[in-house]
Amino acid sequence: MDSELRGNDELVGFVAGGSGASWCYVLLVEGKEDVVMEESLAYVLDRGQKVLGVLRSGRGLDENLRIGTYTPGVAYARKGFTPSSSRRSFTYIFSAIGRVEGGGIKENRLILTPGSQVLLCSVNPFKELEGGYIHAARHWEKPWKIPFDPKGIPMHVGVVGSTGSGKSFLTRHVIVPLMNEAGYSTLVFDWHGCDYAPFVGEDGKIAISDVELDSAAVARYLAEKASYFGYRDFENETCRCLQDALESSDEWRSLNFEGFVGWLEEQIGDKDKRLEKTWLRVQRGLGKLGDDDWKRVQGKVKPSDVLEKAREKRLLVVDMSGVGDAEKLSAFCSVAEAAKRRVDAGEEMNLCIVVDEAPQFCPFKAEGIQLRSKDLIRDLTATGRKHKLSFVLISQGLAGEIGVDASVRRNLNTHFIGRIMPQDRREVEDMLGAYHVSYESLLRLEPGQFYFEGRMNPFPTPLLISFDV
Repeated sequence: MDSELRGNDELVGFVAGGSGASWCYVLLVEGKEDVVMEESLAYVLDRGQKVLGVLRSGRGLDENLRIGTYTPGVAYARKGFTPSSSRRSFTYIFSAIGRVEGGGIKENRLILTPGSQVLLCSVNPFKELEGGYIHAARHWEKPWKIPFDPKGIPMHVGVVGSTGSGKSFLTRHVIVPLMNEAGYSTLVFDWHGCDYAPFVGEDGKIAISDVELDSAAVARYLAEKASYFGYRDFENETCRCLQDALESSDEWRSLNFEGFVGWLEEQIGDKDKRLEKTWLRVQRGLGKLGDDDWKRVQGKVKPSDVLEKAREKRLLVVDMSGVGDAEKLSAFCSVAEAAKRRVDAGEEMNLCIVVDEAPQFCPFKAEGIQLRSKDLIRDLTATGRKHKLSFVLISQGLAGEIGVDASVRRNLNTHFIGRIMPQDRREVEDMLGAYHVSYESLLRLEPGQFYFEGRMNPFPTPLLISFDV
């Protein structure tokens, strides 16, 4: 039976004592340490079935060369002689993916039998997998496509990696095509305008300055430019009066800046004697703005049209270059508000929103207009999954100054984790440590290599993936 199951798969080791259902130690056959590598896929032949898993955390052991003791092997080494290898062995941890049954892979709940054979996979174990999965990217070592469960798409995605780890390449070459195959259109907010916008045609992108801002976003933008009229943030009477005036009419949209100031004076300054002091604050604050600032809030493409164009084209990139942070976030908030109105109305979106440089939109210490963008992302990630609205948030880290706010992060249920920053050690160990993925292995990842974990991964243990460009 075992010989039939083995097929062309190479025997590389045996299950060691102390095994469990989810993992075990593997003792390598002599010489196979030159064949097996960390993150190689392997089978355990257990009870007449194959259990698929990943080999991790390799170790070399030698009783003759134990540190802290004096043995003949240590004495030989100190004299420059090659010590005996008679007591040397090599081990790996086998992290179980699941028990192969028919055309599927089921969770393994049986203790892996010590002494069972361990075989290195010679063919793609995911090729004939049933379950409606989409196959994309590839195994880091082999040209084997990896299964993705599309049911996890609306539960949102985090892409994490330091500069140069390949986040934008992963998004362009794996995530966006994956969304398209799953029936989702994609709207990308390209913060710098250089990671996505140059790779689509003119008809597939829109400049951020062309997007019409809703009244609330314009009020927040003007208030931030005016240093909140002497207050600490937007939550004050002066800012509320400004927003009320803008929301009362769209007449101001066709005016130049000088005409707008005159119109606003009529709305606030002449309306009520009690608002005279408020108008003086507004007047002083607006004195800090000029015609160029005003032009940036006079886009003509309605936020709802941005959403429709993304759904029509299947991919639309918003080029956010050429304007300041306040303008970028104001435009994003306008589009996000339009999406929220549709979600609240019960509309099925079939839309993925990719947010490049996510900590700019929802940092862990949000201030000013970032508070609004963070709240919108938090609300949409909490409720959008029921309406097929997915977010992909791209950042250099998981938490802290290089990550996103915890209220948003808790809604991300799939992660692609590339080479990380040292600040993320605790977060990564909490997330991946149970699967025997070490912090050191994440520091050594090559560009384009990512650990894939979460709801889109059909299996309980993370997989190391890569992709071809």
